[in-house]
Amino acid sequence: MSHDNGGFGRRGMQPMPGAPQPLPASARRGMSPLVKQIGGLALGIALAFALGGANMYFKKQMGKSLDRDFVESAAAGNPAAAIEQVGGGDDLLQSVHRVCTRRAAEAKLTEAETRAADLSMHLEAGEG
Repeated sequence: MSHDNGGFGRRGMQPMPGAPQPLPASARRGMSPLVKQIGGLALGIALAFALGGANMYFKKQMGKSLDRDFVESAAAGNPAAAIEQVGGGDDLLQSVHRVCTRRAAEAKLTEAETRAADLSMHLEAGEG
């Protein structure tokens, strides 16, 4: 019988003469698959924490930048300047602001209203 048909009809895989035989896992050098999987898992977790930390850092920086820009444009503590910036040439807004400012300066509170205002200020300050 000749080997011209490449082993047709034989049961199982027969190694070809001269073909390299695979080495068993114990004879191979290198890391075991379990160690590689654990290393890959640790790398993935570290990458997820790094991305999460970078996300939080950049959001905080953006918030600080927006806060600074908002305070600069709103002119906190100076409503007249804020009305000038926002309203521009709106005469109605400026007249309403003048009326409200004048009425606030002329406001007279009764004795009960004064006590209530003082009490609320004390409660806000933590004295209550």
